[in-house]
Amino acid sequence: MSVQKGSKVILLFAVLILFAPVLATSSASWSSPINLTDWQLATNEPWLLLAPDGTKAVFWLERDITKNQESLWVRFRPADGDWSTAHDIFGWVEYTIWPELGVTPDGTFWALWMMQDPTHAGDNWQVKAASWAAGGPWQVEVISEYETEIRNIDLYVGPEGHLVATWVACATLIPNDQGPCAVNLRRRYPGSPNWEQIERVDGSTGKGILYGRSSVGPGGIVVTTWGEASQTVA
Repeated sequence: MSVQKGSKVILLFAVLILFAPVLATSSASWSSPINLTDWQLATNEPWLLLAPDGTKAVFWLERDITKNQESLWVRFRPADGDWSTAHDIFGWVEYTIWPELGVTPDGTFWALWMMQDPTHAGDNWQVKAASWAAGGPWQVEVISEYETEIRNIDLYVGPEGHLVATWVACATLIPNDQGPCAVNLRRRYPGSPNWEQIERVDGSTGKGILYGRSSVGPGGIVVTTWGEASQTVA
């Protein structure tokens, strides 16, 4: 019995020695908070993204209440460095809607957003995308035509770096909910400098489409889903 008890004691010490680094790490204290922005009139919904190389990016929407304008801001932090200076991606605009964000395996950060252009007569909704690679500026692109209404946007980054941007465009405004509507897609292959031509996926009724979402599998295969309501069914 004494031999068995001694063996258990030795085993217990061995387990404690093995897990000592883990226990020490788990008991480490949190670092002190860092203010990433100055005081603003209004900031909304911060997002944190982590690139494969350890680079961190914090995004947030900043609103100027006096001008009724918004802008998307970002700060970066390399794995072995400090936080960069805060800067906006596309300037101050009216009617900015929440962005979609992602980072590809090569460390390129992407932002997708939909917005209204009050200077454009008639149809004035657009979808825009912006990308940032280490050492360069943000590259902003318009990836949609002008639309009467855009219901939602979606950005998906595939495991191999494929990108697909999805949005629902309708010919009437949301309160009317009449359509016709279509799910729009643009895709971008890894290393490609351009987005592919827009594709339109029309539903069976062409009306009442609310949300479009896409995902990208191995080899760049795209799967798209959307919700659709029929005005002919009570």
